[in-house]
Amino acid sequence: MAPTFLTLPPELREMIYECLFSSITIRHGLGYNKKTSNRTAILRTCRQIQDEAQPFLAANVQVQFRSTEVMLDTLMNLGSTIISKLRHIHVKAFPFPLYASGTIRYYTTYHFSNALALLPGLKLDRLVVEDCFHDSGANDGWGDIGTYYDIESLLESDGWKELHYVSPTTEFMTSSMDHQRLRVAQPAGWNELLQKRDGEYSGARVTMHLAKEAERTGMTEDIEQCTPWSAIPGHELKEAARIISEKQVNREVRIVARRGRKAPYAQDGSKIDQCIENVFKTNSWEEVKQKGLYIPGEDDPCSHL
Repeated sequence: MAPTFLTLPPELREMIYECLFSSITIRHGLGYNKKTSNRTAILRTCRQIQDEAQPFLAANVQVQFRSTEVMLDTLMNLGSTIISKLRHIHVKAFPFPLYASGTIRYYTTYHFSNALALLPGLKLDRLVVEDCFHDSGANDGWGDIGTYYDIESLLESDGWKELHYVSPTTEFMTSSMDHQRLRVAQPAGWNELLQKRDGEYSGARVTMHLAKEAERTGMTEDIEQCTPWSAIPGHELKEAARIISEKQVNREVRIVARRGRKAPYAQDGSKIDQCIENVFKTNSWEEVKQKGLYIPGEDDPCSHL
């Protein structure tokens, strides 16, 4: 009898599934996935292959979301069993405006990390987050602080083993918009924060990298194409322009954080804000949207999930 795929040793078939699915990026809210259907066609060949290959799909595929809202639309309809198998997520992390106080007169804008707390079981090998406050270099003035604390709140969150936060500009560190002078030199401050969580000798570390090209041509995936970078906050000097040259301002910055050895990084929902927890105790995600408890909108990133 001629050899077939199923005559290969199971260990070899598993290596093939891993290799095949790791080349797939499933995009939600970013247009049709033209190539994905062909690469997942193996799941439709027969029941045995489907049963063997299915567990390797979630663990190896790259999932990319256009926004926080799209991510929650997709993942909150899945069970924690499937969520716990996901290993790679890429998302543009808009803030989370919610009428959590129970009255439509007031709302609080939550950081993206609160959305992660709504996904118990999440245990990513890598989370890539795009800065929404400086889209294509645009800045509304207070976005510098928005980006800074978005990063800081993510470093205090769970659900990821390695975090990559990507901003198209250095302004979140070099601007002088921090009137309360709460920013500190980085990555030293964030490195200390993560080591307090996981232990000084755990291997936990935060680094910053600056793209070598002056113009942003897309997200730099290869850290080797970046230069190690550190910066003091712009409020410490009279002129922020003295910190870094104008040519460097629009360079892409990537903050890379790695949790320490044996750090318990699985998301258990324990750090969720009390107001958000109260809302979701009595409402599903669909009901939250139907009742208008969150604030949709395309124009202002602070009024969009």
